[in-house]
Amino acid sequence: MVALSTAQAEAIEEAVQKARAARPDLDHHFTEGRLDEGRELERTYGTLRAQAHTPAESRALIEKLWGER
Repeated sequence: MVALSTAQAEAIEEAVQKARAARPDLDHHFTEGRLDEGRELERTYGTLRAQAHTPAESRALIEKLWGER
């Protein structure tokens, strides 16, 4: 799960904790290894997002590439 703000991350964490309390049979999905995988994906997403083009930049790049064909 990727949160786009601290408030959203806190709301997600609270919802997950409530769900886990209501469904302890799901605890095996929340092992430290699985949580580490999620954290790694979150870091990767953040890095990729930071490198992403704006819609205008994407369009300019596509138009440039089309012109080079």
